[in-house]
Amino acid sequence: MRPMLLWLLVCVCVAEGETVSNWTSDYPPCNRHSELTRTGHLDLGVRVATANPSLAKEFRRAMDFWASILDLDWHEDDTENCSIQLVDGERELFESPTIAARSHLPGRLHFQGWIAFNPAQTLSDIEL
Repeated sequence: MRPMLLWLLVCVCVAEGETVSNWTSDYPPCNRHSELTRTGHLDLGVRVATANPSLAKEFRRAMDFWASILDLDWHEDDTENCSIQLVDGERELFESPTIAARSHLPGRLHFQGWIAFNPAQTLSDIEL
């Protein structure tokens, strides 16, 4: 009985220590993605790398909105010094065609600050 309890305890500790990984892709990195995990004032460089002009427009508008509420400044940055990158996702990235977007989550392995939109989705400007 004791060896079984010890084994269970070890398995639970190992499982809790594992970090779920973000998805990966061949998008250029955002070398300042750690800015997203800071507390206090944020200065975000945003790379808008989408072929969808409506998505780009609405994303910029959303950034302006958040900057009016949060202690946040943002600017476009088309280099690897960005903090966030908006990309057109590859179809394989979305488990279901009904998923509109995926983002990276801070604290998980492979965090790059990427937000991928599903090109198979047709979203209105309001939805964007």
